[in-house]
Amino acid sequence: MVDAIGSVTSQQVRTAKKDPAVNWKNCTSDEILEYEKQGQEVPDYILQWAVEFNKQQNAPEDVTYEMAMGATTMAGVNGNNLQNPDSGTTDVEADALREKMTQEGVSIRDQAKIFRNYSKEYTNEIQNLMDSMEQYMAQSEAAAANAQDAKNDVMTRIQALMSSKKENKTGDVSGTLEAARLDREIRNIGQAGLSTIESAAMPIDNALNQVSSAEFTSLTGRGYGNQAISLGNSPELNRSFFDFAGRITKKAGEQEVKKSDAGDQQFGENRGTANGYRDSVNADKDEVTRASGATLPKQSDDIKSEDAKNKAEGDNTVNDADNDQLAKESNTKKEEVAQEDTATVDDKILTDPNEILKRKEKRGLV
Repeated sequence: MVDAIGSVTSQQVRTAKKDPAVNWKNCTSDEILEYEKQGQEVPDYILQWAVEFNKQQNAPEDVTYEMAMGATTMAGVNGNNLQNPDSGTTDVEADALREKMTQEGVSIRDQAKIFRNYSKEYTNEIQNLMDSMEQYMAQSEAAAANAQDAKNDVMTRIQALMSSKKENKTGDVSGTLEAARLDREIRNIGQAGLSTIESAAMPIDNALNQVSSAEFTSLTGRGYGNQAISLGNSPELNRSFFDFAGRITKKAGEQEVKKSDAGDQQFGENRGTANGYRDSVNADKDEVTRASGATLPKQSDDIKSEDAKNKAEGDNTVNDADNDQLAKESNTKKEEVAQEDTATVDDKILTDPNEILKRKEKRGLV
């Protein structure tokens, strides 16, 4: 797997481009690899998923990263891959191969050799995947710890600002502005903290990708193993006691199915462990959101729509605290003018948009 990834990332050096409009989680593996060829800066865990997913035989082409992450197994991404998902019968890929060879007149003995070899290959591959999972789980554990450290740092900073805000008891103009400033700073810190936490969690998403890939490999291999068992029981391969073709073919299939059983159990446990780490990260993000009111950016299309909406409402809009402050300033101005000369009080001056804009400019709001 590492070699495969290296072959993608070791291409000719070129200036990386970063397109914020690309939502990597909504891209298929083919789209991701095409972006990478164009020089786009693809997140490592996204690129690794695309490479591994494309290595799978018969993998559906319309599956996005997000869809793959949401599926319990890779079989769940394409439910039609199985003849009978509930009973765990053979995979369509293995069935199709055997049917094709039968139609082409390939002998049972030659078919047995092919499925025997496939079974051995999948047995070895599944074992390799099982061995590699320890590394991915260790990376996930470290990622969850890093995410928690990032959350603790953010919460410490937010709590310090909250304390400052609580101590700011003055009700005058400067006090109100300071409170509004602290609110904005808290939200900004929360926003940056959420991004840091999510970035720290990338190895967990990568581990879940690896689990999905391993589950798909185990599922596919089981199909070949079951076919090998079926062929091994064929009378054509068991004509005499000295005919070993049937026995070695059946044994290869049984070993593969046994390895798939072991792989499925381990991969299921790995998925549960990685999901636990992801739940921990999500809890960290929820804590920061509750404290700061910040959230992770929406998808790029939603962001553009929101920006367009804000633009339509006017570039000079301010938050609620600023509006409240402007109202207080108007009332204060009225009182000051009234004290000087009641007859000169002019509500138009106090409410005129140009006057309001001048006050905003004076306070640095526009």
